[in-house]
Amino acid sequence: NFDLSTGREGKLARQERGRQPSGRAATHDHDSHGCAGCQHVLFHFHLCQLWKTRLNPVGSQSIAFLTGANGMTSSILIAGGGSAGWITANVLAASFERAGGLAPQITLIEAPDIPIIGVGEATVPSIRRTLQYIGIGEREFMRACDATFKTLIRFDDWSPGISFDHPFDRRERPATDMAVEDWLRHGQDAPSFDGTFSVLSRITAFNLAPKAVGWPDYGSPFPYAYHLDAVKLARALTGIGLKRGIRHVLGRITDVNVAASGSIESVELEDKTIHSADLFVDCTGFAARLVGQALGIEKTSFSKQLLC
Repeated sequence: NFDLSTGREGKLARQERGRQPSGRAATHDHDSHGCAGCQHVLFHFHLCQLWKTRLNPVGSQSIAFLTGANGMTSSILIAGGGSAGWITANVLAASFERAGGLAPQITLIEAPDIPIIGVGEATVPSIRRTLQYIGIGEREFMRACDATFKTLIRFDDWSPGISFDHPFDRRERPATDMAVEDWLRHGQDAPSFDGTFSVLSRITAFNLAPKAVGWPDYGSPFPYAYHLDAVKLARALTGIGLKRGIRHVLGRITDVNVAASGSIESVELEDKTIHSADLFVDCTGFAARLVGQALGIEKTSFSKQLLC
């Protein structure tokens, strides 16, 4: 199991179907997409406020493991909807489409009476790769989500009367070192560091977009992201997922059935229906209905590393 909304990482829950569940935790590094023969799969997410904006799509080796040599993984259940749930569902579906062959049934269960957190949402540049992988056109996405371009984060009055930018563009070393040394040589008479160092700060100062009309979807020499309506994003991804054949179930999870081995076998809804799967993914946010409440995996705190 992996909680896509709160960053909890736990055991991969597999129902026993002619083989023993591995019960092993994912341990790959952040650049790994999968390993042939390993008994686990790892999804990578990076926090951006309350939900993840970066998901490294699972690689072909991970997909081969999920489907198995005999197609043993026939079903995946995602608990929780919203942005996290539907991004996960669509990326998995897109990965199986690219891999070819018989894809497992993906089911997403979300409660009909839990509102999606937030309205305005800020993203980072890797969201473009995720959306492109899912297969939604940039213009279609921006219209559906009322999105605008985002090239940097501006901190107004960080100190009284002083603002600074955190732009998305980067320079490779040694160009970075030379730019810093040049800026330091000017001392107190130097212009702002971000204005000197970043092309995006200059572009933003002139209210220019990071790309021109007619440029390819998600393509630009400048890194950029979006401000968007999170509720409308989830709605758009829901429509794409349904066209892909993702099964959408509205219902509140009331019970999680865990086997003696520690693997989740099924979930039960308020209407007493029981839904089983080979792989469960927790997208229930801070509730952590599967990973936290059912499996008892504690949240990893980063409070000591945060500045505020």
